[in-house]
Formats: sequence, structure tokens, C-alpha cells
Amino acid sequence: MNKNYKHKTTGQACNAAQYISEMVCLREAEKENVGKPAYALWNTDRWKKTFQSQVTKAYQLLKKYSDKAIINALNSYKGKNISSAYFHNL
Repeated sequence: MNKNYKHKTTGQACNAAQYISEMVCLREAEKENVGKPAYALWNTDRWKKTFQSQVTKAYQLLKKYSDKAIINALNSYKGKNISSAYFHNL
């Protein structure tokens, strides 16, 4: 998969599944008020595992929908409330 995106936390190149997963993980981290979500996302076992499971789910969604459609849905008014807990159920 092409690395057409950049991680919001690190600025490094990433693919659509990683970008989408980071979006929902950051939302969940902010919801739980974990402090600096960027640090927590990449430096704790819990968030590393959560991120990996979100990437798996994102790949499944990308088989059905385009990356732009998923990102637009997440950025929509209704989609703003989707975090990793809900992303598993899509």
C-alpha cells in the first residue's frame, strides 16, 4: 500500500490504514485524557496493541471503501464521535 499520508503525531510517511487508525486512536486517547496522546500512542504497550488492532480493522474497511471515503466519514459531523472503541464495530 502506498504511503500517501503522514502520521499526525510524528510527521512520518504512512499508508491509509495507518493514518485512519491513528485518527481513531488519537480520538480515544483524548477521550480518556491520557495526557500527551502522541507519546502514549507510540510508547505504551496498550496503545501499540490498540493501534495494531485498528490497522487490521482499517485494512478490512479499505477492502470495501476508498481511503478518502473512510477519512471523509470520520471527519463528518456524525463521524467526529467515532473513536477506536466504535471503529471495531463498523
